[in-house]
Amino acid sequence: MLQKFSDEILECYQFADQCRRTADETDGLSKKQDYLNMAERWLHLARSPAFLEQISNFNAATRRLRPPKS
Repeated sequence: MLQKFSDEILECYQFADQCRRTADETDGLSKKQDYLNMAERWLHLARSPAFLEQISNFNAATRRLRPPKS
């Protein structure tokens, strides 16, 4: 379970980095700011304890719904 959290958090940081790089390559000030704002939202999500709790709850619910292995 902990590894799954790490994967999800890493993915959020990767999306944030991609947004920052796109902002650097964007000419328009408005669009550049949009990408920077998006990067901040990804960073906030990666750092959010509530996000980790939601992932945990989702994983637990998914396990309960899965049919048993035969």
